[in-house]
Amino acid sequence: TGLLHTTLEDISSILMRFSYKKRLGDEIIYVLKRDEFGKCIRDLVSHEYSKHFDEEELENYSNYFTNFFTCFEKLSSALYTAAPLGVDCVNAKELAVGLSFLCAGNKSTKLSTAFELLDDKACGYFTQ
Repeated sequence: TGLLHTTLEDISSILMRFSYKKRLGDEIIYVLKRDEFGKCIRDLVSHEYSKHFDEEELENYSNYFTNFFTCFEKLSSALYTAAPLGVDCVNAKELAVGLSFLCAGNKSTKLSTAFELLDDKACGYFTQ
């Protein structure tokens, strides 16, 4: 798929471009809708890689990322019960961190970058 050559910064940049901001209390959440996620995946996987997929591989690939999104959608529904993100929506930053495990870089780099992405207030720790 070419994701092995993609960094978390690349992924988060694409996901943020397709997401919108939503205020939940004093927190700003970047929300990504399911149909926009499909556009993100098309941007993440270059034509150079996808042109070699046969129909079955494309189907499997599509199902994999659909299921991946659904897992984060269920997580978002559970975490934001007081003020839901919306139907078919996820926290884009959390999704980017999840996708990072499929990307380039060692574990330490991925964890450091993920922490920076999620530490909105740059305070050096999480409150939730």
